[in-house]
Amino acid sequence: DALRSNNGLFKIKTQKPLFSNLFKSDKEGWGNSMRGIVEDDQGNIFSLCESNHKIVYRTRTGRIDSLPLTTELGEPLSLMYDSSFLLTNASKTHAYAVGKGIYEINLKTGVTKIYDQFRKNIKVYGPNGLLKLKDGRLLFGYTLEHLTLFDPLTQESRLVFKNISETNNIADLQYFEESREENCVWIGTKNDGVLKIDLNGNILKSYNTKSIPKLSKHHVLCLLEDTEGSLWVGSYGGGLSHISSDGTNIKNYTEVNGLSNNNVVGIVPDNDNTLWITTYNGLSFMNKNTGEFQNYYMEDGLSHNEFNYSSFFKDSRGLYYFGGMNGINFFNPETLRETVRPPDIQLVHIAGYNSRTEETYVHDYAQKKLKPFVASPYDQYFEVSWSMPSYFQNSKNTFSTKLEGFEDRWFYQGNNTTLRYNKLPAGSYTLKVKGADSRGNESANHLSIPITVKQIFYKRWWFIALVIIALALSMYAFFRYRLHQALAMERLRTKISSDLHDDVGSLLSGLAMQTELMEMNATEDDKNKLQKIAAISRSAVSQMRDLVWSIDSRRETIADLIERMRELAEELLLPKGIAFKIDSSTIKNHHKKLPAQTKQHIFLIYKEAIHNITKHSDATKVYVELSNRFRDCQLQIKDNGTKKISYTSTGMGLSNMSMRAEKLKGKLQFRNDDGFEVLLELPFNI
Repeated sequence: DALRSNNGLFKIKTQKPLFSNLFKSDKEGWGNSMRGIVEDDQGNIFSLCESNHKIVYRTRTGRIDSLPLTTELGEPLSLMYDSSFLLTNASKTHAYAVGKGIYEINLKTGVTKIYDQFRKNIKVYGPNGLLKLKDGRLLFGYTLEHLTLFDPLTQESRLVFKNISETNNIADLQYFEESREENCVWIGTKNDGVLKIDLNGNILKSYNTKSIPKLSKHHVLCLLEDTEGSLWVGSYGGGLSHISSDGTNIKNYTEVNGLSNNNVVGIVPDNDNTLWITTYNGLSFMNKNTGEFQNYYMEDGLSHNEFNYSSFFKDSRGLYYFGGMNGINFFNPETLRETVRPPDIQLVHIAGYNSRTEETYVHDYAQKKLKPFVASPYDQYFEVSWSMPSYFQNSKNTFSTKLEGFEDRWFYQGNNTTLRYNKLPAGSYTLKVKGADSRGNESANHLSIPITVKQIFYKRWWFIALVIIALALSMYAFFRYRLHQALAMERLRTKISSDLHDDVGSLLSGLAMQTELMEMNATEDDKNKLQKIAAISRSAVSQMRDLVWSIDSRRETIADLIERMRELAEELLLPKGIAFKIDSSTIKNHHKKLPAQTKQHIFLIYKEAIHNITKHSDATKVYVELSNRFRDCQLQIKDNGTKKISYTSTGMGLSNMSMRAEKLKGKLQFRNDDGFEVLLELPFNI
C-alpha cells in the first residue's frame, strides 16, 4: 500500500494481525483484566476476570459467556479480587481457585464447594500461590508456616512445615513450580527470592540478591523448570534470570539484551529451545541457545501491552493464551515463528565541529554511496547518524554499535540513532552498527563505516623525523663549536706559554745574569742591592716557569703533574740533603687529562708545602703520596722532622693554599705530630 503525507510518499507492507483476542473491552486503557486460564473437557476456555470478579468462557464454537457461581446451598458467590490462579482436576470437570478458603468449581453448573477450613492459610489481600501437583494434590499458603498440602479426593490435608521458627518463616509466597526432582517444589517469593523445598518441610536451596550466585531482584513473579533441570525466574524489575541445573551460575536477561520489559510475569515453553515470556510491556519470544529475543506489542495485534501475573496457558490444540489488562491474546505459534528480516541500516550523515576553522560541518550520505570518513585532527567531535527504514513501530527499534580498533565489544544504544565521539585518537577504525526491529528481528546487514582520524602534524612521523634531525644537527654543531673553542683555547695556552718562556723568561734570565756581572765591580753596599735584584729575578723565573707549565696544554696528564712535582722536589729538596719519595701507585690511569685549574691548584699547594719544609723543617726525608680512594682522592706531604714549628708560608701564603683548596671543593689540614704533614682531600677521583 502507498501512503501520502507531508513528509513524502511511503510504501508500507501491510499484514494481518498476528494475534486473536478474547474478552477484550472496547474502552481505551485498562479493560477486562484477566488472571488464571484453563480448558475443560469439552475444549472450552475459562478465565478469571478480576475486573468483574467472575469467570468468563468461550466455547469451541466461539460463543462467549460468563459462568455464574453459587454455593452448594444455591447462594450467589463472587470471586475475591486476589483470586489469581485457576487450575483444573484430572478430568477437567472442576476448577480450583483461592477465595474464602479453597473453591472447587463445577465448570458446567458453576456450583462451588468451599473448603473454608483453609481460610486461615490464605491472605485476604496479597498474592496467594496455588499449584496442582502431578499426584492431584493442591499446594497453597501465603507463608511457609501456612503452606498446606490438600488432596481433594481423600479430603486429607497437612502442613508442610510443622514446627518452623519465626526467623525461618518466609512470607508472601507468590508462585509454586513443581520440580522434576521427586517430592520437591520451587517457590517464588516477594521479598526473599527463590526457595527449593521438599514436601517434608526442609529448605534445600535459596537464591536471592545476597546469595552466591545472586539474583538481580528478590521479587519473583513466575518460575519455570525446563527439561534440563535448570530454572527460569521472572522478577519484578530484574528481567529474566536463568539458574543453571547445578545451581552454580545465574545469567540475567534484561531490556539491554532485547527483552521487551524488565517485569516478567509469565514463562511458557514452546519447545526445548524456545520460551514465550509475558511482561508489563509486550510479549517476548526467546531462543535459549542464542539468547536472542523477538518482541510483540499492540501494533502487532495484542489487546494490551501489559500482561498479568498467573495468566498464561497452552490448550490441547497447541494454542497459547496470555491474559493481560484488557482480555486474552491467543495464537498458533507456528504463525509467529516466521522471521521477517528488517531492511538494511543506512548511514544518514556525519556531522562535526572543527576547532581550527571554528565551523560545523555535515556530510550527507542519504541516497549516496558509502565512502570512508576522514576526520581532521582539529575535529573536537563528530557525530554519526543512521536509520533503519522499518516504519512499523520504529520507536521500538534497537541498535548496538562497536568501533573496531577502539572497542572490543558491542555497546547497546537502545533506540538512539546517533553516536558521538569526542577527540578520538588518530588511527583507522571501522564503526559497525547492527539493529533489530520491535520484534527483535536483526537487520539483514551490519552497517560498516570506515573512519580515519588524521594525526596532528607534530605527531606525524615526518615531523618527528625532522625534529630529530634538527636536534642532531644542533647537537653536532654545538659540539663542533665546543671542540673548536677547546682547540683554540689549547692553541692560545700553548702560544702564551711558549711566548712567556721564550720572551719573558729570557728577559728575566738576562736580568739576573747582568746583575751578577755588575755585582763584580760594585761596592759592598751596592752588592747587597744587586744580590736582592738577582734573587728576585730568579724567583720570578721560577714562578713564571710554574705558570707556563700550568697553562701549557701539552702538559695536561696526571703523569705530567707527577713529573713536575718530582722536578720541583729535586730542585728544592736534594740541594738541602733531603731525600724524597713520590707514590702514585693507586692511580690506575696516569694518562688521564686533568683540567688546567685542577692541575694548577694541586701543584701550587704542593709547591708551597715543599717550600716550607725546606725553610722551616729539620727533616731528612719527605714522603709524598697522591692516591685515589673510593669516591675521592688525597695529596699527603709528610716529613720526618722533629721541630715543633708554627706554620709560616712563603709566596702567596697559607690563605692562598686554603683558597686553592676551596676552589677544588676540598679540605686542607696541617699536622705537627710525628713530623710535619699537609693533607689535601678532594671530593673526586683524578
